[in-house]
Amino acid sequence: MRGARRTPRQAGPEEEWRTEPGEASPLGPAFAFRSLAGELLRGHGGEAVEARAGGGRDRAGPVLIEAQAPRAGAPTPADPLLLRFDEPLRPGPGAIRLVGEEGAIRIAARDGARVAIDGATVRIALDRPLEPGSSWTLELGRKAFRDLAGNPLQPVRAELLPVLEVAPVETPGPARASWTLMVYMAADNDLERFALEDLAEMERVALPGSVNLVALVDRSPWYVAGPNDFTDTRIGPVRPDGDPRTVGEALVSIGERNTGDPATLTEFLDWARATFPAERYGLVLWNHGGGLEGVAWDQSSRGDRLTLGELRTAIERSSIGVLDLLGFDACLMAMAEVASEMRDLARVMVASQDLEPGRGWAYDRWLPTLVADPAVDSARLGQAIVSSYAAAYPGAKDITLSALDLAAMPRLEAALAGFVEAVERFAEPDELAAIARAALDARAFPRDASYPYRDLDGFLRAVEKRVEDPAIDAAARAARAALREVVIACDGTVPGARGLSVHLPGPQGWGWPGYEPGALAFLERTGWDGLLDRLDAVT
Repeated sequence: MRGARRTPRQAGPEEEWRTEPGEASPLGPAFAFRSLAGELLRGHGGEAVEARAGGGRDRAGPVLIEAQAPRAGAPTPADPLLLRFDEPLRPGPGAIRLVGEEGAIRIAARDGARVAIDGATVRIALDRPLEPGSSWTLELGRKAFRDLAGNPLQPVRAELLPVLEVAPVETPGPARASWTLMVYMAADNDLERFALEDLAEMERVALPGSVNLVALVDRSPWYVAGPNDFTDTRIGPVRPDGDPRTVGEALVSIGERNTGDPATLTEFLDWARATFPAERYGLVLWNHGGGLEGVAWDQSSRGDRLTLGELRTAIERSSIGVLDLLGFDACLMAMAEVASEMRDLARVMVASQDLEPGRGWAYDRWLPTLVADPAVDSARLGQAIVSSYAAAYPGAKDITLSALDLAAMPRLEAALAGFVEAVERFAEPDELAAIARAALDARAFPRDASYPYRDLDGFLRAVEKRVEDPAIDAAARAARAALREVVIACDGTVPGARGLSVHLPGPQGWGWPGYEPGALAFLERTGWDGLLDRLDAVT
């Protein structure tokens, strides 16, 4: 027969209590009764018991309503296993068990070191760790706890009992590199021999283990033959091999690919990130460049290229997300329109306003920056590329390179939008004529004006000189100030090159086909095409 507490009489003699074998009598010195009126009556041992109205017997045991597993799986004093019941309770003669694959752990409910009861909440903690990666099932004996009237637990619903999953020990993987630099060499064209020269420059620099240099090289079947010749597309790390006569020994074939296909670039970026994970990622697009035309021409693929929209899509769809450095070892790519397209996809952009010599960047001059400081940030690395390029062509004509902080592009776009609005609101015919002449004052890129690109700072500076309207002058000064925040490095041999070009045909000049808001984010953000329409009407 199960022992049970009777509802204490208001003033009667002490009741006879039955206990389980080995269970201490609940009638200890601290026991207290309440009268039927709810007053606390002392003089008996055990726990306080509240009288039930009408003197009926309490036969309903406590019900488990919630069990909360520790966050890390193993119950500890700081992160215990929590059991919540529908009424206050006390320990019984039973136990709690954790059952795992290699045995069971029995925890007596009266084990004060591992079980703590606070009203209707029970906290359970172990005095030893559990095996990392192990799994434990909780079992709760019906006699483990009783309510204050002595009733054992109600049957526990199985779905309330959690399985304790102990977190495995995380073994550290290989240390992530500080940088992975990716060179996309679209050399399936007349620049093929310069690709081999630039690969040789890269292989002359012994980079530290924390810096990865990888390349995708697409070569042509027409221009260059010789040792280590191939005509397909190859991919792999670029490492010194000690033999200046051969390059790209570590590259492996992936078949013939079209470097003008955005999927090829996305595949390269995803491969580099998966194979050579790093804290920072830099991408250099190596090829012909045409500013608004795009980059990465592939002669074997019918002259296909990456348009600006396709370039943006290729990077967006890659697993890298945002590049720390985006470089164009190509002509004419340092344009406001290009920077606006790329502003959310890279932190620093390096590009030339003018045409580039066939040999392009001086890789053996700027890669040592990563030898001296493998953790160099993208801004300083961009500045090193700019200064090394200028130093590689002393006295040469038409040398320009700039590094751009793309995070500052939204401020420049807003300032240019303000300038366009000021021209629209305040420019009389004579001011419009002055602005049109200012466009012709700015340095053209290339210098033969075969493309409708001009230096943005030079144009705004000329507007300040030629236009007398104070609102237009103030808007031009604000745009120049914003431009200075974008251009963090600018070097070369062209005095009129100050870091960023813009599409600016001038009056009755030819404009680029398709230069309209739906094609370029820059136009959506600035309304620059509206300004050009007004200038085009000036005779």
